[in-house]
Amino acid sequence: METMQNDDSLNLTREEDLRFVRALLAQTRRDFDPGIVIFITWGLICLLGYNGTFLFVSSQHDHWISPMWFGLLTVGGVFSMVFGYRLLKNQRKKGFVSHIDIQMNWLWAIAVGNGLLWSLLGYFRDFYGGPGFFWAFIYAVALSMTGVVYTREWLAGGMLIVAGMLLAHFFSPYAYVILGFSIAAGCILPAVVSRNRLKKMRKNIASK
Repeated sequence: METMQNDDSLNLTREEDLRFVRALLAQTRRDFDPGIVIFITWGLICLLGYNGTFLFVSSQHDHWISPMWFGLLTVGGVFSMVFGYRLLKNQRKKGFVSHIDIQMNWLWAIAVGNGLLWSLLGYFRDFYGGPGFFWAFIYAVALSMTGVVYTREWLAGGMLIVAGMLLAHFFSPYAYVILGFSIAAGCILPAVVSRNRLKKMRKNIASK
């Protein structure tokens, strides 16, 4: 009889431990800042770059496309490094860098790293629709995986870009316009949802 009671107590303790771990993981996800400003920045860069490409091609000023993208990517790269460093510094100041943060960094490093590698080698030219569709695909996959690791609004953002790619396929003359708005929406809308959730959560914590 006593052995059965000990087993029941042990099982109860394990269940309580599991509930605690799950609650801690959920709290970490809610409190984690994935770099919301960086996502918004790259969403705006893609919006400007894709629509700028469309306008330059339409007006037969193709020679401006490369300088435009060079400027946009430089601004985005510098901003991402500065803000990413500040974000990492703040996390270390709090005393930890979460496992989710490490996963997110690896996820985007692999996705963007592959995209840059194939772009430099010129393989994106063999991808359907060229570089426009290629980078839309990279964003769709990376955002969808962010949704799996973090929260579901990012998965919805990835699916929004996939929908934009399908729409761009059927309206190919306006493909870059559609893709630009799709990537911007896929990056910015989840970032706004995440920002509002974090803001509300931190406000509730401060009021206690």
